[in-house]
Amino acid sequence: MSKIKVVDLILVLLIILEILLTTYFFPNNILGQKKNSFSAFIVSLAIGITVMVKFYDSGKVSLYKSNSWKSNKYLILFYFLVVYLLYKINYTVIHTIDYAKISDVIPAVRILAQRFLYGKYVYSNDAWASIHQTTHPGYMPMHWLPIVIAEYFHRDPRTITFLIWLAGTALLIQRLQNNPQKWLQIAFPSLLYLMINYLYTYNINVLGVTVEIMFGGYYMLLLTATNRNSYILMSLAAAFCMMSRYYIIFWFPLWIFVMLINKESKYVIKTIIGALVLVLVIYIIPFASKDWSILNIFTKDYERAAWGEWIYNLGEKGPNHLYAGNGFAFMIYEEYLHYDLLKGFHILKNLLMVIPMLTILALGFWYWQHRNKVHYKIFLLASFKIYLTFFLSLLLVPYTYLFMTGVWVSLALFVEQSMYSFDEKEKATIIMTMDKVKG
Repeated sequence: MSKIKVVDLILVLLIILEILLTTYFFPNNILGQKKNSFSAFIVSLAIGITVMVKFYDSGKVSLYKSNSWKSNKYLILFYFLVVYLLYKINYTVIHTIDYAKISDVIPAVRILAQRFLYGKYVYSNDAWASIHQTTHPGYMPMHWLPIVIAEYFHRDPRTITFLIWLAGTALLIQRLQNNPQKWLQIAFPSLLYLMINYLYTYNINVLGVTVEIMFGGYYMLLLTATNRNSYILMSLAAAFCMMSRYYIIFWFPLWIFVMLINKESKYVIKTIIGALVLVLVIYIIPFASKDWSILNIFTKDYERAAWGEWIYNLGEKGPNHLYAGNGFAFMIYEEYLHYDLLKGFHILKNLLMVIPMLTILALGFWYWQHRNKVHYKIFLLASFKIYLTFFLSLLLVPYTYLFMTGVWVSLALFVEQSMYSFDEKEKATIIMTMDKVKG
């Protein structure tokens, strides 16, 4: 087995471990809060670093052609089987979990979608009054806009969120079709099923009462777009991510910096213009321009809601969502519980801003020093995973479902990095060199 295949196998094992830490270990009390949080952090970080190390100082790297669906009939049947099993799980979730009795997330996004359909101002102060919420609607458009489709056709919103996620995974499966490592074409769908099945078995509420799986689709699209030369795809991915979960906000300047260093200024300009147009058309003009204060209100209401999770919803150890096996918020909580809890809350809030920015600066400095030893797109893929690891670990309220995005990013990273090779024996299947890689 060649070096590249060994590293891919290591990545598979790390991703399996990440899946177990995120969905299985903590619900079954295998490691406990502290060990689970630190283990999940280390494994997540190791995935990004492993990709970086794999290609570091490897000389020329090449990209396999991926614009084909040439698969044998048995592989196609396998894909259909996986999709059927995933659909069956989603169908069971929809007909088993009554989200209205457990969470207000889906009712909240449904209200916003309904207001949009009825021509009402979506972000009205009293929009959520019917579900007894006094906070101003704080969901960005790509959090609820796809649900408009479900409302219009009278479908369950979870069908739409599943289909968006499935679209992101299908794009990744397509990317693997010409990869000479055929086992990856089976490994990736299998990992997808493992993740969904473990969520269904041990943490079904993530699938049943949230729309988080949809954001996984957005971020899988982001990694695919990062590794291709389509500014339209990158604009869509960047805009969708910015207008849903905002994890991309600190990393995007690093993307611009690295692309400019590699003389991709025209591509960067087109991408930024495309993303800005989408944000203007989808969010700024129809909503924000009618009430510019909503941006500030979003931030304040988020902090108020997060603080509420720190002092209410208490379990045996403390706030339930701080002790759900993820993140480091519980450490700050314990440190300041008997001293000045509000001060600890604000310290973590500042860390959530400072540490990710320092991470981006450190990654940017490292790339500048080593830019001739690692392909810039491989660096961008791995850097996003590394950055996201720090960002998620410092969330004010580390809800379990938020960490699912990190796993979807790992799976997308696994596929996209496998598209590159530095194996001289595989030259016959390689179409481009490091000098100009196109997806």
